[in-house]
Amino acid sequence: MGGFLGIRAGLFEAVALLCIMVAVATALIPADFSLPLPMLLGGVGLAAILLSVPYVIIYFLTRHLKKTIMRLASLGLMLGILGMWVWFWYSTFINNPAPDAQNGLIFVVGPVYAIIASILISLVFRMTDNFKIEPRRK
Repeated sequence: MGGFLGIRAGLFEAVALLCIMVAVATALIPADFSLPLPMLLGGVGLAAILLSVPYVIIYFLTRHLKKTIMRLASLGLMLGILGMWVWFWYSTFINNPAPDAQNGLIFVVGPVYAIIASILISLVFRMTDNFKIEPRRK
């Protein structure tokens, strides 16, 4: 059985890269391109790194899971964190009737929540992947 879920094309890696690309794209959309290049690269670069960290954590902590249900759960975790981020981003930048300068804090607060969740849940997935249920002895 090669690759993640027995698929050699790399489904797990593809989902991780897709999540990272969507998250980084959301950092580019509200960027102010009238800023000097070093400031723009610093801000967008920091946001891109912070937004990528949860998916990298999930990838490295769950890439060697043995049970298929745990592999699917880790894919669901990646997509769930991406969905949470897109929801935060949409409600902050698109569906906001009164935007202000503090909206950019979502690029720090959102990834911090996602990093904490990805570490804790990935560790739970690793612990439960090795859990074995043995029948009772009579």
